[in-house]
Amino acid sequence: MPLSVNIQKKFSSGAKVNIEFATDARFTVLFGRSGAGKTVTLSSIAGLLSPDSGMIRIEDRTYFDSAQGIDLRPQDRRVGFVFQSYALFPHMSVADNIDISRKEAEKWGRPKTAAPRREPVDRDEVIIELGIHDLLNRRPEELSGGQKQRVALARALLRDPDLLLLDEPFSAVDAPVRDRLRGLVKEVCKRHDIPVLLITHQPFEALNLADELVIVESGEVVQQGEPEQVFFHPRTVSIARLVGTKNIFQGRIDSIEEGRVRFTADGEMFEADLPEGGIKLRVGDELTWAIRPENVMILRSDRPVKDAVRENQLAGTIIDISRNGPSWDVIVRTTKGLQLKVQLPRHAGRQLKLEEGGEIRMSLKRDTIHVIPGS
Repeated sequence: MPLSVNIQKKFSSGAKVNIEFATDARFTVLFGRSGAGKTVTLSSIAGLLSPDSGMIRIEDRTYFDSAQGIDLRPQDRRVGFVFQSYALFPHMSVADNIDISRKEAEKWGRPKTAAPRREPVDRDEVIIELGIHDLLNRRPEELSGGQKQRVALARALLRDPDLLLLDEPFSAVDAPVRDRLRGLVKEVCKRHDIPVLLITHQPFEALNLADELVIVESGEVVQQGEPEQVFFHPRTVSIARLVGTKNIFQGRIDSIEEGRVRFTADGEMFEADLPEGGIKLRVGDELTWAIRPENVMILRSDRPVKDAVRENQLAGTIIDISRNGPSWDVIVRTTKGLQLKVQLPRHAGRQLKLEEGGEIRMSLKRDTIHVIPGS
């Protein structure tokens, strides 16, 4: 269901937001640092905050339009909102908490402009799907964080929304529960054909949940697209750091030909594909380039180097290994002083017998090196 947002808001603190984006993806993620303007955006869509100017539309229904004097009340907007704090009514049972949304949905009915995309969300089906059937008589104070989150999600879904808004929904639960809830939310919303707009500042969450990723910085949308496109081809150094690109360096261009650029960085020679869309590069200019830690390949010393990984070979010494559960984070200093961060699966690190002080060879494939346009 198409969502179009173009809002402006200035606060007494001097902070400003000027958010503009449109999406018809099933699962859209607003991604950015704390204070970037993500929650302001969700609150404006829900009607909990009135922008100074602009427009908000879901499909062909206008929720807010300053030029036309339209600002629908929150209860007149067909959106479900799962707050970071859950916002369950403490004096009500779980059953009463979720039924209040169903009563509102039945009272208002489907708006005439709403597309008949599906049957209304069924109460009993949602209760079973979210595994809260044995919690119905409890009060919120008797629930764990994960249970509260599932109840809050059920309440939002039973509003039969045209759009589900999720504000950092997994931040207050521990890792195992968080992983289960991520999958559950995506599965349930897909089954009921309810589009989602979710806020997060966790790169892994953004990459794994989003069909469309919207990057927000300092109150503005700075990049939008498919998650892999944004993560592996960030427009600026700031976005690159935000999405977890830890290897960012300066270089000087030696030559440009046939869609490739050759450059020198810290005495090492590299070759990379030119970025899509075309940017103006000249021989002798400085450039900023980056490669994600998981894209640095460590070559096995006991096997011949395959053609596919002959590009941009480097020799270096391991100066640090951090063993983080299923993955290892390795820092390597090349013979000419370039320091690279490498991430690889635990089993690969063990198989390669990596040790601090060990000498290794690496390959940086040409198509994994990203020349940052906005540098």
